[in-house]
Amino acid sequence: MNEEFSLSYIFSILLPKWPLILISSVLVGVIAFFYSMFLITPVYEAGGTLYISGDTDQTIKDANLSDLMLSQELAKTYGQILSSNTFFKEVAKKSGTDYTYDQIQMMTTITNIEETGILYVTVRNAVPLIACELTNTILELAPAELERVVIRGTATVIDPAEMPESPASPSIPRNTVVGMFLGFVMAVLFVFLSDLLDNSIKTAEELEQFGIPILGMIPSIETKEVPNIATT
Repeated sequence: MNEEFSLSYIFSILLPKWPLILISSVLVGVIAFFYSMFLITPVYEAGGTLYISGDTDQTIKDANLSDLMLSQELAKTYGQILSSNTFFKEVAKKSGTDYTYDQIQMMTTITNIEETGILYVTVRNAVPLIACELTNTILELAPAELERVVIRGTATVIDPAEMPESPASPSIPRNTVVGMFLGFVMAVLFVFLSDLLDNSIKTAEELEQFGIPILGMIPSIETKEVPNIATT
C-alpha cells in the first residue's frame, strides 16, 4: 500500500514487531560474540619508535629548513627505504624465524608520525613473542640500513618493542556491538519489506481507495464473562 513514510507510520510498523527486532539484535550479537571469542585467531601487535635526524646538505640549507622540518622530510624518505625488499630480506635472516621476507613485510607497518621526525614500526602476529622480536629486529637493523643507503642522517631507537599482553584484534566488545546493530538493521528491513509486499486490505479506508463501495461493517464486540448465578 502507498503510505506516507512519516514517523507515526514508521512507529506503527515497528512497534508491534519489537519482539522480533529485539530477538534478532540479541541473537546476531551473541553469534558475533562467540565467533570472535572462539573462531577468530587473536593477533598481537608490538610497536617501537625511531627518531630520524641528519645534517643538512646545500639544497636543504637553501630551503631554510629547520632541524625538525629536516627530520620530517627524512622520515618520509627513510620510511620508504625501510619498506624495501632488500631490508626485509636482511630482517628475515637475522630474525631466526621461518618467515620469508615477504611474510614479514605483510606483518609490518611503518608509519611516519605527522609533524615529527619519528617513525613508528609495528608488527602483528598471532604469537606475541614473535611480534615483539621481529619489531626489535627491525629497529636494530634500521640505523645501519639507513646509513648505508642515505649516507647522511641517522636513526635512533626511542622505544624498543615490548611484549604485548593483550591481543590487538579481534575486539570482542566492538564486534558484539556491531553484530547487535546488524541484527537490528536486518530485522527492521525485514519488517519494512514484509509491509511493502503485503497487499492485503486491513481497513475500510484502504478499500475505498479502489472505488469499492462499503455495504456494511461488522462491529467488534467485546465479550464479557457472566458470573454464574446459583439457582435454589
